[in-house]
Amino acid sequence: MTAAEPPTPVEPPAPAEPPTPSSHELTPGVRRVAAVVLAGGASRRFGSDKLATALDGVPLLEWAIAELPTDWPVILVGPTRQLSATLLAGRTVITVREEPAGSGPAAAVVAGVGAALSAGTAPRAEVVVTLPGDAPAGGAAARVLVGNLLDTTDPEPASAVVGVDVDGVEQPLQFAAKASVLADLAARTDAAGLPARSLLTGLGRYRRVALPAELTADVDTTDDLTTWRR
Repeated sequence: MTAAEPPTPVEPPAPAEPPTPSSHELTPGVRRVAAVVLAGGASRRFGSDKLATALDGVPLLEWAIAELPTDWPVILVGPTRQLSATLLAGRTVITVREEPAGSGPAAAVVAGVGAALSAGTAPRAEVVVTLPGDAPAGGAAARVLVGNLLDTTDPEPASAVVGVDVDGVEQPLQFAAKASVLADLAARTDAAGLPARSLLTGLGRYRRVALPAELTADVDTTDDLTTWRR
């Protein structure tokens, strides 16, 4: 299932600043990357809609999206949300829902990947990367994962990569994969209620990529949000 080698480390990012939309093209010649942003969930531990909560004056969800290159279409999985004009400038955002609505992260990933690979997404994605909408640095992590996946200097190119946190735990909502290995995952009809981790076997033999703590940290509680505030 997984590659035998230890996770590939990456350099930690610079200290967080309020986000501005990124236009950085990570890999020249590869322009068909779609980002699936998981923006559903009930925010039960947070007590209110955490994705709409401001972090340094910017909604949490917009922090996650802003670090994505503007030429990557964004597939937002969850209810329709109002995003700022600054974030939307030059960016394509498509909203879809998992079936049935509220049926969990695995179903959301399937819905998002399916939308990214569908003929309705122009151009059709060659690479899909996923990120949780409650991770302020999720967009930065997505860029790292795609860069690792498309590293042309790698003697053993992977078809998929999965983020790993500082404790060595795989992050099933943070992966990047080539479209060639995603067809079966996108076609699944049994994902409702399943843990997201159950989808990783559908990626085949994937490479694990060690990410700094900031790139995997999410916001589940108000204390988590306070930690991110400066």
